[in-house]
Amino acid sequence: MIKIEHVNLDKISRNYFNQIKVSIKSRCDYFLNVLNVIFRGASNNLKQHSLHGSLKKTLTNQLLLATSKLENQSQYVNVLRANIEPWVVLQEQLIFDILNYLNDDKNLEDLILCRPDSAINTENDVKNSVGLTTLMDSNIKLLINSIIDFSLFDDYAYKIANELNVNTCPYCNRNYINTVISKKGKGIIRPTFDHFFSQKHHPFLALSFFNLIPSCYYCNSSLKGSNVMKLDTHLHPYLEGFYSDVTFNVLIKDLKPNKSDPENFSLIFKDNMIYMSPFDRYRKIFGGSRVLDNLKEGNINLFKLKDIYQSHLDIVGELVVKCDMLNTTYANSLKSILEPLASSNEEFYQFYFGNYFNEKNFNRRPMAKLTKDLVEQILPVFNLMSK
Repeated sequence: MIKIEHVNLDKISRNYFNQIKVSIKSRCDYFLNVLNVIFRGASNNLKQHSLHGSLKKTLTNQLLLATSKLENQSQYVNVLRANIEPWVVLQEQLIFDILNYLNDDKNLEDLILCRPDSAINTENDVKNSVGLTTLMDSNIKLLINSIIDFSLFDDYAYKIANELNVNTCPYCNRNYINTVISKKGKGIIRPTFDHFFSQKHHPFLALSFFNLIPSCYYCNSSLKGSNVMKLDTHLHPYLEGFYSDVTFNVLIKDLKPNKSDPENFSLIFKDNMIYMSPFDRYRKIFGGSRVLDNLKEGNINLFKLKDIYQSHLDIVGELVVKCDMLNTTYANSLKSILEPLASSNEEFYQFYFGNYFNEKNFNRRPMAKLTKDLVEQILPVFNLMSK
C-alpha cells in the first residue's frame, strides 16, 4: 500500500552488501577447501579454517555419508572421497561452479543489490552461468541455502531496520513496526522482513536487500504466508504504492444517533484508475481484472485489507466528526492562531487530524493513507486550504 522511500537507500543497501559478502564468501571458501581436499588432493587443513567449529561441522556433514558424519574436531580425517554422498560426485562440476560464482565480489554485488524489477533476471543469469538449466535438485538447493543463508541477516536486521526508519507496515499501513535498540546496543524489537520473492522458489535471492520488506507479523506470516508474490500480480513496496489510483471511501449510513458510532460507516476501496489504465496495475492492486477476480492476486486481496480495515471504523467515525466540525470559518479561525507560530497548512493538518499529509511520510504513522483519503472525500474544501 505504501512505497518505501529513503534518501540514503543506496548507501544503506551498499553498506549491508559490504558486510554480508564477508560471511557469504567465507562459507564459499570453506566449501571450496572441502571439495579441493576431496577431489583434488589438497592438504586437509579444514580444522584451521576461520569459520566457527560447529558451523564447519554442519556444512561438512551436508556432503558426507550418514556413516561418516563429523561429531568432533578429530574426525576431519573422514573428509575423503569414499565418504561423500553420491550426489556430490555426480554434480562435482556444478557445485564448483556455484561456489566459484558466489565467491566473486562482482557476482555477489549484482545478486545482493539487484533491484526488484531485475531480480528474477539476475537470478536467472546466475543459474545460466553455473549451468542450472533444469529443475533444481533438493541437495543443490540445500547447498545454496547454506551459503545464501537468511539466518545471516539476523546480524544486520536491527541496523537496517533502524536506518530505514519505516515505522508502519508498508503492506497495510495499520501496524507500527518500530525498531528499538537499547543504550547498550542490544536489539529489543524490530519489524519482520518478508521475502517478496519467496526463499522456497528463489533461494539465490534470500539475502538480496530489495527482496527483504520490513513488515508486520500479521502481513508477513498470518496473511501472506506461503502465497507467491510476483511483480505482475502484486505491488512491490520498493517500487510503488497505491498512490491516488485507489483510495479509501466511506459510506455513511446514519444508523445511530452518535455521529461517530462505527455502525454508521463502512469502508470501500475506490478504483480511481481510468478504464484504459495498464491492466497489470489494476491486477497488482485489486487482483484479476475488472471482470474476473483472483483472490490470490492483488495486495488488497492477499492482505485482506477490505476486511481488516472494517475493524477501524471507530477511527473513521472520529475523522467524520472532525471534518463536520471543520467548516471554512472554523478552519480559518484555527489557522489564524497557528499562522503567527509560522505553522504551514501541512502542520495544521497534522495538528488537527493527528497524521501526516504528505504521502512520503505515510510510513511514519498508521492509518495515514486512510486519514488523508477520507478527509479529502468528506472535506473537499481542505484541498483548497492545503495549497
